[in-house]
Amino acid sequence: MPSNELAPEFVLFGEDASRVVMSCDPANLAGIKQIAAKHSVAADVLGETVIGTIEIKVDGRTAVSSKIAELRDVYEKALEHALRSEPAQVAAD
Repeated sequence: MPSNELAPEFVLFGEDASRVVMSCDPANLAGIKQIAAKHSVAADVLGETVIGTIEIKVDGRTAVSSKIAELRDVYEKALEHALRSEPAQVAAD
């Protein structure tokens, strides 16, 4: 995905009103892009849902490369980790 001169963390985690991420069955992709074009809305394919390993590139450089199971474990345990940690340690993380 292009960075449009933004830092990778803003490209990956930025939440502004002009962007929406959605998922669809590949069979519906052409119809979704057609509807978007009809309303002059840009619609870019970011990737596909996979099992195993995820790799995200920003401007052709790898920004994230990890096993999905490892990312799931970190995500699902994040609140518990934060609650059991010292405040200074959480701020550093």
